[in-house]
Amino acid sequence: MTGSHTIKLLGVLFAIVIFAISFVGPASVLADPSEDNAKPDDNDVMPIDGAEPNDDVMPIDDIMPIDDLEPIDEVEPIDGPAEEGFDEVEAPEPEEVEIELTEWTAPTEAEVRAQLVEWIESQTTDEEVIEAALAEWPEADPNAEESPVEPTETEMLDRLVASFAAVDADASDLTRLCRSTVRIAPSLPEWLADESRSSFLIENMRLLVGRWMVHNNLYDEAGKQMAGMVPQEVVAPGTLLFFQSVVHHRLLESKVGLQRIEHLLMEEDDIPRRYAAVARLMQDDLQVLKDDSLDHIARRMGDIKRRMDLGRAGPRVREIEDGVIDSLDKMIEELEKQQQQQSSSSSGGNQLQPSSPAQDSQIMGGNGPGNVTRRNIGSGADWGDLPPQQREEALQQIGQDFPSHYRDVIEQYFRRLAAEKVQ
Repeated sequence: MTGSHTIKLLGVLFAIVIFAISFVGPASVLADPSEDNAKPDDNDVMPIDGAEPNDDVMPIDDIMPIDDLEPIDEVEPIDGPAEEGFDEVEAPEPEEVEIELTEWTAPTEAEVRAQLVEWIESQTTDEEVIEAALAEWPEADPNAEESPVEPTETEMLDRLVASFAAVDADASDLTRLCRSTVRIAPSLPEWLADESRSSFLIENMRLLVGRWMVHNNLYDEAGKQMAGMVPQEVVAPGTLLFFQSVVHHRLLESKVGLQRIEHLLMEEDDIPRRYAAVARLMQDDLQVLKDDSLDHIARRMGDIKRRMDLGRAGPRVREIEDGVIDSLDKMIEELEKQQQQQSSSSSGGNQLQPSSPAQDSQIMGGNGPGNVTRRNIGSGADWGDLPPQQREEALQQIGQDFPSHYRDVIEQYFRRLAAEKVQ
């Protein structure tokens, strides 16, 4: 292939990839959980035919009663510039991980309250603090005629985090961070990895941070933050599995992503409808995604754009860029081979060498010289000459099996043969 053809081919391929990128966002998650209109509360579920919003559910924004937790718009890195830390995040090797699909179930409100009371009593004896922490967790009235409406797991997670913040200063600071919108990844406090602290506090705060990171498109950091977490250790197991699935889907980790989604959908009836709907879409998407396909290349280019938007330009970004270039090189090489094969097949040397006769009468391909094997059919003087009776039978058969104009042609043929014989 000439250099000009290669350049044209490369240009067309890049044009197709850029065109495909414009569909990556809605096609990959179909409803990106990082967008504001896709945050995982049950008051903002994905529209489903015939479904109505639940007006009885208290909005999440109204269940953060702590007055000193004011939202902040900008968060500076705690330990230095983002590129010195989170740009180099190394996610675990997901393709080699086998997830144990154990049964799981979300705890009830009473179970969560009991765990919270036990934790608070281990942290403080201040009655005012205890009262503030349990403000959103009233005890169930055993004499009530009707059972109270059980809150969703996402509501319980946010209420639990507010209670943590009322008692623990570290949890209060981290909660303020997770109520902000940032464009850089701050360094997280070391106490989240402190094994000496309560696992009830640590695991649920890690889930809060992981969810916040996904909302801010920090998928590598979210994957690292939620790595190793299991549903049994948090009050919102469906939320954990959903956001773990989103991370794997956005990072194109098909194998482990499908396992996470399968684990999530084991309890499909107990998770928010939006989680189930998006999980099904992600599952269908990952099942058909092929490595080094044009779709796969376009998504990796979209991931590069996301990282660049976050101010990333480190080794991880360059590694992905190199992978995209390698995939494009492979695709171009395959296209060149196909074009060469097509060129050689259409050249003058293309000879048909059939191993068996054609099944039906048709114009065959090829441009050979048309040579045929000559057969000895005797002298040409009496060739094709039939006795009158047999000739008439043949004409009658032709009239039955073929259109009428064929009979005229055959009759002319026999007349010519008779005339030649007379001469």
